[in-house]
Amino acid sequence: MTLPVKKIYVDSAFKESSSTSNSNCSIALRESFYFPDEGTVMMLDDVSIPHSWFSVEAGINDRLFFGVDDDGFTWYVATLTSQNYDGASLAAEMVTQMNATFGGNAREGTYDATNNVISMTLVEPYLSGTYDLGFPTALDLSRGYYGSAAFPFNIAYDTADPQAANDELLKLTVGEATFQKTGYLHVDLNPIKSLYIHCPNLSTNTTVAPNGSSGVIKRVPVTAGYGFQINDAVFNTHDHVDVSRLVLNVLKFDIRDKYNHHIPLHGHTWSCSLVFAITNSP
Repeated sequence: MTLPVKKIYVDSAFKESSSTSNSNCSIALRESFYFPDEGTVMMLDDVSIPHSWFSVEAGINDRLFFGVDDDGFTWYVATLTSQNYDGASLAAEMVTQMNATFGGNAREGTYDATNNVISMTLVEPYLSGTYDLGFPTALDLSRGYYGSAAFPFNIAYDTADPQAANDELLKLTVGEATFQKTGYLHVDLNPIKSLYIHCPNLSTNTTVAPNGSSGVIKRVPVTAGYGFQINDAVFNTHDHVDVSRLVLNVLKFDIRDKYNHHIPLHGHTWSCSLVFAITNSP
């Protein structure tokens, strides 16, 4: 058997004009390629993706859920500005948006660089009153508590309960208390740990992403910080997708996080290589 093509170089700079973005794009091939009936596989190589998304992105992890207990729970959702943050600037933004949502100057925040912790504290007159401050856990939010709509809820929080574990931007650790005057939040300014490259043309129901979606052809660990290039050239001949009997003329690519959000690359392009081979064990 002969392959119609052995390697296709992909660059999102050559996406179709109908594409939504570089992380949600279609690329037309110069001709249609038909692959043999059995044992034809595709492997992804030379992946290069810029880390150009922010630590807080609109529609992904910009919503901050919190509650105030004054002889009865009142739940709020504050929206953080989409941009990059360090610990101190994130603490300041949280205070600004929480106060704007709740009303008044109800709380203050400080950042402890040694322990990588933000402390959120109620201030007078709320400190001496019956007010307490709390944050719903990821598990609570996933169950639709507090009048919330649907999972995921982006910025989510941990209590001491290991069942509520998540790896979002902030983690709340308050011992056994859900509500108290001060909450201590461990900061993770790089909450996206892995990127998932989807291509339904190459993989339909043969792979499954963490959220249950199909069509994943590669998981790319985020190994570089903001402003640097993520390069994944680990070539494993066992990590392949069966493309037998496929006809390729347009390739649809999506780069998503584990919750299925498209990764905002802010105009930057990415590239990869599609390597085709014939094997006796498809």
